[in-house]
Amino acid sequence: MALNNFNGMVIVERYIPGHRAWRLLSTPLVTTQTINQAWQEGVRNTNLLLDSNKNPFPGYGTHITGINRTADFAIGYDAGPQNNFSLKIHDRARATTAVDGYQGIQHLYPGKGTDTLLNFLQGYMLFVRGSRSTNMNLNTTAPPSNTVLRAQGFLKTGTQPGVLTLDGFNVIGNPFAATIDMRRIEKTGGVSNFFYLYDTRLGTIGDFQTFLWNGTNYVPLIGGGSYATPYATPGSTNFIQSGHAFFVQSVGTGSVIIKEAAKELTTNSMIFSPVEQKQELRTNLYTVNTSASLLDAALTQFSDDGNNAVDGDDATKISAISGGTYLGMLRDGKNLVIERRKTITANDTIFYNLMSASKRNYRFEFIADHINAGDVANGFLEDAYLKTNTPVNLNGTTTVDFTVNADAASSAHNRFRLIFEVKLIVLPLPATIHLRAKLQNRDIVVEWTTENEENITSYEVETSANGLQF
Repeated sequence: MALNNFNGMVIVERYIPGHRAWRLLSTPLVTTQTINQAWQEGVRNTNLLLDSNKNPFPGYGTHITGINRTADFAIGYDAGPQNNFSLKIHDRARATTAVDGYQGIQHLYPGKGTDTLLNFLQGYMLFVRGSRSTNMNLNTTAPPSNTVLRAQGFLKTGTQPGVLTLDGFNVIGNPFAATIDMRRIEKTGGVSNFFYLYDTRLGTIGDFQTFLWNGTNYVPLIGGGSYATPYATPGSTNFIQSGHAFFVQSVGTGSVIIKEAAKELTTNSMIFSPVEQKQELRTNLYTVNTSASLLDAALTQFSDDGNNAVDGDDATKISAISGGTYLGMLRDGKNLVIERRKTITANDTIFYNLMSASKRNYRFEFIADHINAGDVANGFLEDAYLKTNTPVNLNGTTTVDFTVNADAASSAHNRFRLIFEVKLIVLPLPATIHLRAKLQNRDIVVEWTTENEENITSYEVETSANGLQF
């Protein structure tokens, strides 16, 4: 669509494959439609009876539920089996936990539901169960179904008004009916070089990927999910598809400006350029049953131009809407997922923040890259619960298994920390010279011996008649 011009009203469709998961969605339109008119196809269910299910256009729309199945249909919602919101918005003021960070619209804007205009906010977190043919009484056992979410309005074109950002996380919608290249958006003020995208292929119902700028491309952390075979395409880590929204982190105020030049017309290009070699440590957290399953990850980078203060070069952890166990790193009261620090020249420590760990087996995987290239001599993982220290390879991979049991101390969020020790520099002892001079047949004989002599190739002997000139 980016290669054509449109006049008048259009309908934009977003295909959603059959998989029960949260999705962070937006619309590329200027529209007068409400969320209900667009994504619920203009209908709402007042009860859970299958015979009463309203599905006017099979294959289109989805159920969007509120917290009160007997009353919320009055503001646009469908009746739901669990009295849970399936449409949530990000609450900046309460974003300290996964649950509190996302609220129903009426929590922040009393009286509003899915009868709210679709353009009201930049993006919405929507739990898509499938199409409106889904039997809501079956809840999680309902067969998955594909659906299409559509909206009608006028396409957004040209340079879009800058989205003002406040300190913390900010939701930004892709404004175009085209893929955008995150390398081409413009950021001002405190907006950092990270962005966060919700990946429905992580875990059961999705989780956030944090995208780190490496000087050429964006690199996802945790990785995998939609960015692994067979889903990934060349360069896809740089792109936001139409209909999707994303988070940016802002330290103080700033803005995000998306122009026509940000549109990606091919979505299959990839620039193969050498990446600056950094000292870094990636920490993966797995759950371990019969096999290991990647749960979360954190990254620490060390460089001469880094610094040890928490600022816009460090990515704050954004929690999944579903909660659960996650891994962060604590520094100055902040919970980080990516930390950029100064090259290690003195003993240093990574303080892990293991949250909501349940009773089961886990595994740490430490992937270190050239941390031993400088002054670092040793690294070891300290387990405060078992009171053990496990050596960590500073240029390779180390795995450490651990268990959380019924003892509350085994699930303490600060149970683990990784300590780096620098090389002990042994200074040489100062050279000692034993000097003796004596008269011998009208001449002066000078004799000397040395101790702790190092890096000395020769001595020069000078004479003086007055002790001033030699």
